[in-house]
Amino acid sequence: MGWARRSAAKHCRFGLVGDRELGGCIDVAWFFDVDDWAISSMKYLDSLFEAQTVLSDLKDSTAFMLNFDPAVARLAECLGANKTIFVCGNGGSHNQASHLSTEFVVRFKADRRALAAHTLGADVGLLTACANDYGYDQVFSREIDALGRPGDVLIGISTSGKSLNVNQAIRLARHKGLGTIGLSGAKGLESDPDIDLRIPSESVARIQELHLLVCHMLVEAVEATVPL
Repeated sequence: MGWARRSAAKHCRFGLVGDRELGGCIDVAWFFDVDDWAISSMKYLDSLFEAQTVLSDLKDSTAFMLNFDPAVARLAECLGANKTIFVCGNGGSHNQASHLSTEFVVRFKADRRALAAHTLGADVGLLTACANDYGYDQVFSREIDALGRPGDVLIGISTSGKSLNVNQAIRLARHKGLGTIGLSGAKGLESDPDIDLRIPSESVARIQELHLLVCHMLVEAVEATVPL
């Protein structure tokens, strides 16, 4: 389709001419390659189609469905006994962990009592001290060693399933008598938690997106189950 030209006369405050930025009220000509734009848009659509496919695969996953209700029951039992849910992950998965624990403590849909949940690694001083003195692999397990009690539950989030600190925390939690739940990808968590909610994909982006959906599903189900 070649080059297309779109011009706007004397109506904007900033414009780019070559590599120079101009201020004020000026004549501006914007140039873009329509073919490149169309190709770029198709790439975005590919992401949507891929996400739709993974969501469909998740809906059809017998393993996920068989594990979801036991995960909700384990969390409801924990909270019903006034125990604590711990959540951990790295990077984007840490943000998911914080998001999940926040919705337990504050609310998701229902106005109800606060539910005890804690994000491991949220205290920067504690995190960096442990990483410096004992190594990053122990930043989550150190908190579980200090705070975890039998009847509590640890949710470990890892898109690859290989995160050393998450797996180490799950192994220690199991040893201490905590319940363990994983949120992972197609290959699952190497530490073999009691329940592993696996997203049927190996794409980090798609796994993270559906981890958020699963987090919301868990909180919504718990709110409908736990006496509030």
